[in-house]
Amino acid sequence: MRYSRDKALLQCILASIIVVALKGMLLQAKDLPSFWRLSKLDGLVWIITFLTVVLVDIDYGLLVGLALSLASILVQGMKPYTCLLGVMPNMDLYLDCNRYREVSATILH
Repeated sequence: MRYSRDKALLQCILASIIVVALKGMLLQAKDLPSFWRLSKLDGLVWIITFLTVVLVDIDYGLLVGLALSLASILVQGMKPYTCLLGVMPNMDLYLDCNRYREVSATILH
């Protein structure tokens, strides 16, 4: 009798741990649109990792997420951000011409 009660208690504790972990994971799903707007590559890594964890296994999902994150870092490192810099009037400050309309781009030859 005691063994079955202890087993039921352990199953309840395990179920509560899983529910708490899933709650945090599902709350992170609300952040997906902001990940997608910020970087499509990071959003894609998140989606693939999430689906692998849910559909395949946690261990494989974490391994896939790690591999995709490292590949993402390598891809982003090979394609750096480039822009045309312009000088702010009356200042020694150079900013991106596409982001700041106040700057004037002077091309030096």
